[in-house]
Amino acid sequence: MQVNMNESARVRLTAKGVKVYSDYYRNLDNEYRINFYEYAMSKIKDGYFQTMLWEIMHIFGHAHYIGNDTCFEGNCIEILENG
Repeated sequence: MQVNMNESARVRLTAKGVKVYSDYYRNLDNEYRINFYEYAMSKIKDGYFQTMLWEIMHIFGHAHYIGNDTCFEGNCIEILENG
């Protein structure tokens, strides 16, 4: 199986996932002095965050390691066929 990093994907965020996601965008707000946070939080629909696979890996990668609470329900990333 091959997966392209630009494939559309979605995850259902746990409470920890929401915190990691919101912290990421709050840090961008502070760094660039632009309000990314409100836009970013509007991208979460019914607990799901959908974007390209590489962006999920970029935002959440540092928060995943053995023994840590996962950011995604079931520790799953869903690859979407029709983005």
